Amino acid sequence: MNAISSEQLAIYAKYTGQMDGLARAGSSFEKASVDDNIWREITAFCQRIVLRERGLLSEPAEEKLKEDLDISVSDEEARRQLFAVAHLLQ
Repeated sequence: MNAISSEQLAIYAKYTGQMDGLARAGSSFEKASVDDNIWREITAFCQRIVLRERGLLSEPAEEKLKEDLDISVSDEEARRQLFAVAHLLQ
């Protein structure tokens, strides 16, 4: 699996997390850049980040989130962008 990139997060944010928006109005490049699996993974991360911010994750779940971020997000800039997207879409 490829790591989530800043470019993919920018596309996700452009369509405010609405996959049908990408399907209807997205360019060929955007559609090729963010497949369904990446889109779902970004959505799941956003949900987990919001739960963490609200204090609703257990310690083990929070540790798992950190591990998953290390594995699935390409770099620190992409991680910051993911947190920003999660906050915008909550």
